Order: sequence, then C-alpha cells, then structure tokens
Amino acid sequence: MATRYSVFPLLILLLCGAWELPARGEAKERSVPREEFLAGDAVRVSVPADTGSVLKGVYPIDGQGMADLPIAGKVVVAGKTRANLEQYLEGLWAPLLKDAHVQATPAIRVAILGNVKFPGYYYPSPDAVIFDAINMAGGPLQPWKIEKTEHIRGRSTINGKLVDFISRSMTLREAGILSGDEILLPVPERISMKEAIPLIGTALAIVLNAMTIYFLTVDRAAAHSSN
Repeated sequence: MATRYSVFPLLILLLCGAWELPARGEAKERSVPREEFLAGDAVRVSVPADTGSVLKGVYPIDGQGMADLPIAGKVVVAGKTRANLEQYLEGLWAPLLKDAHVQATPAIRVAILGNVKFPGYYYPSPDAVIFDAINMAGGPLQPWKIEKTEHIRGRSTINGKLVDFISRSMTLREAGILSGDEILLPVPERISMKEAIPLIGTALAIVLNAMTIYFLTVDRAAAHSSN
C-alpha cells in the first residue's frame, strides 16, 4: 500500500512541471511590437501588385507628425496604426492603381557610417535585424573588424559594444536605436600583422625585381663599353 500511494506525489510534480512548460516557453518569445508611426520617423509605401507605381517611396514624418504623400499632400500620420493608414491610402489611390492593396510600414532614419561600402543615411524598419540594416550600406568592408561597432546618439556613445546585440540577431527597436541615431563601424587605424605580411611580401618582390633589372642593365652597359 505504501508503494502505491508514494506514486501520487511524483505524478503531482510531473503535472505541475507540464503545466509550467508552456508558460516558460512563452516568456522566451519576443513580443510583437505595435506598428505605429512617430514624429521624426518615416513611412515606407509600396504597392506589391503594381511594381511600376510612382506612389511607392519613403516619406519622412516631420516634427508635427505630418508626411507629404503623393496626391494626398500633407497628412497627419503620427499616432496612426499601419492598418489605419493603409485603409486611408487605399481609398485615396484606388482610381490610380491596378490593385488597390497598399503597404505602409514604419521606417527610421539611421546613419550607417565608417567601415561600410556605402556610408550614409538609410531608412530601415525599426524591426529589422541590426546586421540587415548594416547590409543596406553594402555591408562591412572588413567583416572581422566589427567588434567595436557603436550606437551613437548626438555626440554620446549609447552602446560601445553593439556587436553583442548583432550576434544575438536583435532588431533596431530591441537595441534602442531611434531616428537620427548612428551605427558606426570604426575604420581600423592600424593594419594588423596578418594584413601586413602579404603587403610586405609584395613590396619586397617589387624591390628585388627592380634591383635585378638595374644590375643586369649596369652589367650589360659595362660589357658593351669594354668591347
């Protein structure tokens, strides 16, 4: 009898553990951010079924929360959800489109500078992975030199080890990157020994070839003069 009843505590523990597993799994999931537009950000408009549409583009939102959209003119965008804005634009542009389905997504203005192919300002989604945003600038010129990537706001460094967030595939929103911020991939000031060895070898080969040609020329000139 004692053996039979001793099983019940074990069953209770197993049931409790099974009950807690979904809750723990849900705690690890990322929360889905609400897609809304903010002053200082931008609106990215696309019309998937009409690739030649002149309506698509990126439209900045000014400090008053207004965006200057084609045909519509200045429209209050800040505070509106994506669904609200898409419904408004679809109704406004329906006569001009083959398919009235319009996508309007939030974008932020971020400077991607330093060790990238095309440094400048870009408009990624705030929910884009940080490295995907860097790839908008052509990606790093020297991929192994991204360990000191910085998040800068104004003249202050917000995060001097942004590479930790990059390695965890975090988004711009999760990293706290806002419109007007910079992602700086510092350009290496010194060439490492690994990079210098091939350059030194090439330089030495050029010098040796030049010296060989010089001495051969001198020897030939001396032989010719002696004859």
